[in-house]
Amino acid sequence: TKAMRTFARLANVRGQVRYACEWSPTGIGVAAQRCVRSLAAQQADGSMGFDLAWEPLVATSRGRTRADQSADAANWLRALRRPRRDDEVLVQHSVPGEWKAVASSLRPARQIGHSVWELDDVPSVWHDFMSGVDEFWVPTEWNRESFERAFRRPVHVVPHIISQVEPEPDPMGIPDDVAVVSLVSAWDWRKRPDRAIEAFCHAFTAADSVVLAVKTTQWSVGWPGGISDIPELIHRITERFPDPPVVYYDTSHWTDAQMLGLAARPACTLSLTASEGWGLGTFDAAALGVSAIITGYGGQAEYLRADYPGLVPYRRVKTTHSDRDLFERRTEWAYADMDVAVDMLRSVVSGSASELTRRAASLGPELQSRYSPQIVGKQMAALLSDAVGTTSPRSIAGNVRSTSLASATDGSSSEVVVLTPVKNAAHHAAGFVDRVLSLTYPALRVAILVSDSNDGTADAFRSEFSRLRDGGIKAEVFERDFGYAIADGTPRWDPSIQLERRLVLARSRNHLLSRGLQDAAWALWIDVDVVEFPVDVAERLLAVGGDVVQPHCRGSSCTTFDLNAWTDSERFHLDDYVGRGLVELHAVGGTMLLVGADRHRDGLTWPAYLYGAPYDRVRTDAASIGRDEIGEVETEGSGMLAYDMGITCWGSPS
Repeated sequence: TKAMRTFARLANVRGQVRYACEWSPTGIGVAAQRCVRSLAAQQADGSMGFDLAWEPLVATSRGRTRADQSADAANWLRALRRPRRDDEVLVQHSVPGEWKAVASSLRPARQIGHSVWELDDVPSVWHDFMSGVDEFWVPTEWNRESFERAFRRPVHVVPHIISQVEPEPDPMGIPDDVAVVSLVSAWDWRKRPDRAIEAFCHAFTAADSVVLAVKTTQWSVGWPGGISDIPELIHRITERFPDPPVVYYDTSHWTDAQMLGLAARPACTLSLTASEGWGLGTFDAAALGVSAIITGYGGQAEYLRADYPGLVPYRRVKTTHSDRDLFERRTEWAYADMDVAVDMLRSVVSGSASELTRRAASLGPELQSRYSPQIVGKQMAALLSDAVGTTSPRSIAGNVRSTSLASATDGSSSEVVVLTPVKNAAHHAAGFVDRVLSLTYPALRVAILVSDSNDGTADAFRSEFSRLRDGGIKAEVFERDFGYAIADGTPRWDPSIQLERRLVLARSRNHLLSRGLQDAAWALWIDVDVVEFPVDVAERLLAVGGDVVQPHCRGSSCTTFDLNAWTDSERFHLDDYVGRGLVELHAVGGTMLLVGADRHRDGLTWPAYLYGAPYDRVRTDAASIGRDEIGEVETEGSGMLAYDMGITCWGSPS
């Protein structure tokens, strides 16, 4: 037996904020994740007046666009996946190259652009990218002035947040008995890690008990000369010195805790960047009381303060970068004074930079307080509450989607058709009709398709459907045989027959869909042998607001029954997500499934053939799926097809 005892939570009258960002270790990705985490903490303690959703973004050559899948994102982020809502506020926290495309696909009621720039003026190409934004968030007053010059829209200063993890030892394996200078930087010509390494080599030799720890990327950005191998570039710098000091480097992926472990360790952190919007590596170290030696031009001057002793003097020079769309001709950035940086390094390592050391020690607690998740998070929540307040609130009784619960002035509701394929199910007819009659949704219709039956199924349902018609519910019985029968003595779950059986079931569903959908707004697929579900299950599923929504079907043992609903190549079922709210499903089951009728009309059907073989979300273990052929069919195949169509399938594990 199957019972629908738990299902997707009711939508409420609160607004929703969709926070779009990547989950990669890039600087802007890390900064964005800290913002999401601080908002999620407030949502967990009930202090926010709106719901929070996460939209995963992935890097493209132009910027960041919506991700096809986010299986390797942290669990706490994935737990924030939610269906889109017509009235939601979208925050895009990324570089803006794809902002228009993302907003076009999500269609928010209001859009906030959260970004950062490294020079005095916003690039001209960004003006078009950002043209649809209603307000901007930037990390510094310096950026605020730049954005206000470029756009006639509100600009709010929302600074970056300190790291919210506990430090762990970094993977470099540097001996404990040497002083460490850290350099945390992408290998980007703008950030000039080469000049920082050069300064370190000018300051020390192999005889000095000090090492430079370089944590950088596996790739270079805008680097002249055509060399992209980072170890080779580092070697070319150090080999110019007759007796160079020790330089450690690592280009692999580190956890946030390992990055913070490196930030906490050194005598100082070093950056001779040409321009910086914020400087997250320096920020993390400074928040731990570590001395920072960094070029005095850029966003870092805002949190370090203009009189910070570690700011390296500079001269303004013309920008030289291969990306002339961003770093336009006639713009300028900084060229740090190498001699001053060398003197600063020597004084910090020797212990004579008392003023810098004292200021760094006192600044750490100040930064921890000023940029804490609680302080910045409350600021963001207040701004978002104002933004949500400018959108139109929606009623729980209707308007969940323009085609859902509905609510015309005459009180009518959009039709939901219950679709059920059946076979040799005469004994289920009376109970099925009882359960349909118990449903409270006001605009129901029922259609079933009987196939390959020899127990009088069609007649039994026609007889029972008179009760539906007496209750004002239209009901039809269609018939279509496919010439398929399971051999006597073979259970229907036998792996050897699954592919053929499911292909026939897919055909049955498609025939029922073509004949039974008619003008309905929604299709509610219910297996005939589901014995229990809430009387308002249709309203609850509609209130989720997704195009495809599946409640959690449990069997008599109270564990997940419908194992066709899964994520990550069937590694996880809904039982694995209990307590997390809605979850994005990669494959769906048919025990109970709500599908927007227009999605069916657009082509979301039930593949009666193997589908989705190229995708990393399909199952590939022949032993577990009982066949060598790769691809999914019927309901699981529909999940792959939805992915191809850009439709998200939602499940409720609660």
